[in-house]
Amino acid sequence: MRLVVLDGGEYRRRGLVRRRDALLVDSRRREEEFSCNPRWAARTAAELAAIGQLVGVGSSLGALALLHLQWTRPGPLAGLLLQSGSFFHDRTERHERDFRRFERVHRFVDRVLAGRRPPPRVPVTMTVGLEEQNRENNRPLAEALASHGWDVRLVEHPGGHDWDAWRLSLREELPRLLRRVELVRRG
Repeated sequence: MRLVVLDGGEYRRRGLVRRRDALLVDSRRREEEFSCNPRWAARTAAELAAIGQLVGVGSSLGALALLHLQWTRPGPLAGLLLQSGSFFHDRTERHERDFRRFERVHRFVDRVLAGRRPPPRVPVTMTVGLEEQNRENNRPLAEALASHGWDVRLVEHPGGHDWDAWRLSLREELPRLLRRVELVRRG
């Protein structure tokens, strides 16, 4: 199974992704494009559809962008590994209200929490560090996805919102997710 990795150049530079067949996606306008941007999602879904089934990997805003892509444009992603997702919401992330696209992210997270128009379900692994504030927004989102029938696994691990923690959780959780995706594909 081929990977699509948001912030892929950084994942590669830091040695987190070594697979030569991984599709690395970067953005010069990351905060705009990875924050539930419908134009980015439409363009990316069209590009990925031509490639075939992929497993998405992303951290922070990259995790948010992948979930938004799967929710709004299901099809090319057969599984998601969401590391320390920035699922900003008033109840859990008031300190992030200065983020320029906070309201857009908040509206999307509300839709997920409410289960409005859930897309076809794919295996999802969410990882989050025990020392990071994003734990408080990842937990309710994982619970909501599970309650809507998604195959979701939340893994809380040592560390924070940083590349060292993501390296460890990726090494542990990506093989497990790929096995789950393969089981779904075999039916």
